[in-house]
Amino acid sequence: MNDLKEMGKLIDEVDARFVDDPSSFPLEEIEKIESVMNNLGKTIVVASEDYIRFHYFKGNFYSVIYKHAIQNNDGVKAHWLNLTKDEKIDVTVDSIKKSQSEYIICMRNAGTADPILYPVLTNFANNLYREHRIQESIDVISPIVDIFPMARMANARYLYELAITMDNISAKSFVLKKSKREYIRGLKEVDSRNIGSDQREYFENMVVYLDRLVKIRYHDSKRYRATRKKTNDYKEWCSKNALTLSLMNILNLRCVEDDVTIATFAITSFKLEQLYSFVSQFNTIKQEYNISRYFLYQSSIKHDSVHESQKDVVIEITNYEAVGYKTEMLKTSIKAAHGVFDKIAQLCYTLFGTNAKSMKSIKNWISEEKNVSNSYFDVIQWLIDDTRNEESQLSAYDFLRNVLEHRILRVYECYSVPWIEESVNRHKDEYSISIDELESNAYGSVKMARDLILYFANAVNATNEYNHERNQFVVPMIVSKFEDEWKN
Repeated sequence: MNDLKEMGKLIDEVDARFVDDPSSFPLEEIEKIESVMNNLGKTIVVASEDYIRFHYFKGNFYSVIYKHAIQNNDGVKAHWLNLTKDEKIDVTVDSIKKSQSEYIICMRNAGTADPILYPVLTNFANNLYREHRIQESIDVISPIVDIFPMARMANARYLYELAITMDNISAKSFVLKKSKREYIRGLKEVDSRNIGSDQREYFENMVVYLDRLVKIRYHDSKRYRATRKKTNDYKEWCSKNALTLSLMNILNLRCVEDDVTIATFAITSFKLEQLYSFVSQFNTIKQEYNISRYFLYQSSIKHDSVHESQKDVVIEITNYEAVGYKTEMLKTSIKAAHGVFDKIAQLCYTLFGTNAKSMKSIKNWISEEKNVSNSYFDVIQWLIDDTRNEESQLSAYDFLRNVLEHRILRVYECYSVPWIEESVNRHKDEYSISIDELESNAYGSVKMARDLILYFANAVNATNEYNHERNQFVVPMIVSKFEDEWKN
């Protein structure tokens, strides 16, 4: 326990030194932390309270390494390369992914009432923010905003970044005002002992900046109102479960319209010849997402009678599986959601003019396109990289899709082994899962597809807005003005 406290204290000291002098490299302290970490890793009891705190501190350590590396600190980079023995490794990417993996272990082992979960979730959300995954940051941190003051301050920053990506003026003004209110509330709630004077000054300056920004640039914008028109049960379900294709739905607002569009299209940025064909392809992707979401919705409806597709189907009595209408709807929903990924890849190949060296897929595009990490599309790279991290939940979703398409999946009413553990061995021919966890994974897969579509649209819009030449006229294509109800 003393070693654990020493480890946490040393990490805080290294972090504080970095704040005072970003160019510093406290090698002696870093090597001591690594030594304590290695020794503790051999003796600590799995799933114990100390085990959770150990991985929390490890996650913090890798976050500190990331902050050093992002400042182009040559010392930390040289030390990291010496540890990994890999000259091609990107220290910033490697350290942030290691940090994420440690926080995931904490979240998996900590109880929902464990106070350590609050800083873990906040740090995890901050890492997603560093990867520009704003939507996911807000999703992660929302449950603890009213419990943990530092989470509220982080949420205020995420809301500001979310507002920047919006092209709807009234919605942008609404979110900027919400961001200001969060900063004000956070400053009242946070204990002055938990933040430095420089951080408090930054938060106070953000309040002043946001107040001026709204008054000067958006003072005459119409007040944003969530859609109140009468709609059907399906669209209400989408809004309630945060699956509407709308940035405003991320804020848990009632939002029944799939209003994401590629506005003011990037003609000069990407030099597209087939503009209308591209927009049509994007609408097709929205429709495929919509049907994936609809299958998930249908699986949630209780049916009084046996569905016609399940009549006269002979099922072996022993080792009974929950084969039925709901099960197959969930499987289809998952496969359709993951199909969106490769469709988005097709558009990415077109936008960047990437020469496909193998089958077109989102993972292959990231490997083949050298400019992705220096573009607004880097958020897609971070998201897809998470599907390669076997600690990540996104990796579990991705592997489940692989099993559904290429192997046997047995679905049971009750199955005690969690999917994240069932999928550790990725070389079996047959896997098992409970119907409840299949449903949870289906929801996660559909939500991941939603995030990807919104990230893609935001990246296209941002590239066009900030990268086109000023002396060239760009004709806006206001897609939101066209009737879009056909997809429902």
